[in-house]
Amino acid sequence: MKTKMSIILVLIMVLTNSCGFFDDAFDSVKENGFVADISSTTEFEYLVFAEQDESFLAIDQENGIPVRTIFKPSAHSEAYSIWFDCNGYPEKIVKDGYILLLSNYTTTCFDLAIVSPEGEISVIREVNIPADKLEYSKLKSVDPSDVLRWTAHIMGVVTCGASVIGGTAATVTSLGVTAPVAALLISLGCGTTALSVATEFISDEQIADITGMSAKTLKSFLAITKCTLGDLSTCLGGSLGLFMGTAADIVKYREEEIKLAQGSLDGGYGDVQVTLSWDSSADIDLYVQDPMGEWIWYKHKNAQSGGWLDVDDRDGFGPENIFWQKNESPSGNYQVYVQHYEGGSANYSVLVQAYGRTKQYKGFISPGGKTYITEFSKTFLKSGKIQPDDIELPSLRKN
Repeated sequence: MKTKMSIILVLIMVLTNSCGFFDDAFDSVKENGFVADISSTTEFEYLVFAEQDESFLAIDQENGIPVRTIFKPSAHSEAYSIWFDCNGYPEKIVKDGYILLLSNYTTTCFDLAIVSPEGEISVIREVNIPADKLEYSKLKSVDPSDVLRWTAHIMGVVTCGASVIGGTAATVTSLGVTAPVAALLISLGCGTTALSVATEFISDEQIADITGMSAKTLKSFLAITKCTLGDLSTCLGGSLGLFMGTAADIVKYREEEIKLAQGSLDGGYGDVQVTLSWDSSADIDLYVQDPMGEWIWYKHKNAQSGGWLDVDDRDGFGPENIFWQKNESPSGNYQVYVQHYEGGSANYSVLVQAYGRTKQYKGFISPGGKTYITEFSKTFLKSGKIQPDDIELPSLRKN
């Protein structure tokens, strides 16, 4: 995998570091960068390149909505992949083996979950959107210039917001973010020239066709990329496509962790949040006992202590989610169990986020089985199994 990724990054660095030869075709574009139409040679529509910091952005769009991009913040940083949701907001980033999930956008913030290369999950709520990034409120039209501006704008919102959190997390341990994750967030880049070029793009006429290069420029392009005129489409498109394909492989390998992290993002949260997902169509149930001994489960979704089962899945795969809002959870010990109701066996994952601590638990459960997961309070979150599975749980019968 490392060798494959290295080859891809070399190809992309060759392309971006040599983009000065496109200047002949972009006389009308800003001096510090240009935009090219690469739709005839790749699966992407546009390539934005800034000579000042050698940052670049390859954009794929559909009906005026960005679908995916490859972004390289600077000459000294690695390129990474971004996927967008149906509204044109970034929903998934793959960088350095990490997978970032973005959700719950508002005009002031968004939520972020991070899956590490080892499968560990971190969740950061309410990442602030920098005030100077609110210039565009929505995608104005499907015109290329508006698509470019919107894509650059929303990427600036995400990368700058995450970079600020990364810088803060490097010194504020209460955020529960590890040093590698903080460094990752900072490395996403903020204020790069390529985003500025795309954001300030004005006229669709400034977009040039890559095939419109002069003979001299084309000759240089072929020499530097080791491509030939006959395989230009395959060569250029292949390098970008291979990069996205490798990122997609990373996503597929961590699909169970992604499902659990997304379930956490979609569920209610606060001082305490417990999320369950599993890998089959079986009906698996989540139980949490509060410090007063009251169980929260599918037939008793609201506890007097404020705990709430807000997501109860009965069709398989999950998620299920139980939480206490901020400053509303009672002091004392909580216990977490998983119980199999019906269907076949399943592998399960439970994410416990309690008072700034986060831990993930995995296991296998057979039909009719029940499994102790963990115990926690405001001062501890246990990592090992300390209780028997034969505790008496509330009735299995469902309505």
